[in-house]
Amino acid sequence: MKKKHDVRNALQAVLFAMVLFFAACMSMGTVRALADGETETAALPGDAEDPENETEEEDAGIWPVEIDRTDCSISLTLQYRDANGNAFSMVGGKIALYKVAGVKEENGYVYDLSAGHFAEVEGVDAIPSMKSKGLSDNNATLAMKLADAAKDMQPDAEAAIADGKVSFTNLTPGLYLLVQTEESEKNVRMNPFLMSIPNANGEYTIQASPKTGVVVPPETTPETTPETTPETTPPEPDIPKTGQNWWPVLILGILGFLLLMTGAIMLKKER
Repeated sequence: MKKKHDVRNALQAVLFAMVLFFAACMSMGTVRALADGETETAALPGDAEDPENETEEEDAGIWPVEIDRTDCSISLTLQYRDANGNAFSMVGGKIALYKVAGVKEENGYVYDLSAGHFAEVEGVDAIPSMKSKGLSDNNATLAMKLADAAKDMQPDAEAAIADGKVSFTNLTPGLYLLVQTEESEKNVRMNPFLMSIPNANGEYTIQASPKTGVVVPPETTPETTPETTPETTPPEPDIPKTGQNWWPVLILGILGFLLLMTGAIMLKKER
């Protein structure tokens, strides 16, 4: 019995020693892994790419571009919200599309103003050198300036708003200006904006939901008709009537003549 007990104790000691050995080995491997930087951790935002490189990609401009495409399109969804925040589709009105620039290959791909209608507008010459971020930041300002210049131009295309939808098809790559030329019901109007084909995601079929707002009509003063005084004919002056009283003068004249003659005869006799 004593020998069996000794053997069992020896086996337990061996097993305990083996457990300690394996534990020590695992600990050493973990320490080595930490020292070598081989740990697996959850990826943090920005770990995959350098933020500077990401900015460079964002500002890389509009390249590469399939400049020979003619099947590009722009589709707009036009909605507005009332005072309670409820969304409604715009009804009525028209949207005009003007080409601001095409695209040409020149040290990459840049906007070509000669393919648009606004090359002579002040400030537009900066567009070819603008990167995607710069164009986005200046979109509203440029769009308002170009919309003002477009008032005397014929649009490249014009479409009526149908249930809050407008589409322009068979377009080529470039930069486009979209302007509402006729107001919708309830005085709703879309803000002018610029749209690039392709967009920043490299898409040639563009879906957009531009900003809209309600135009407050200017206050008008009701027209008032000035009071008119009825014309009155002034009374004719009361001119004394002559001609009807000439006969007394005639009689007195004859009597005076006779008296003179009588006096002359009497003087002659006395002499």
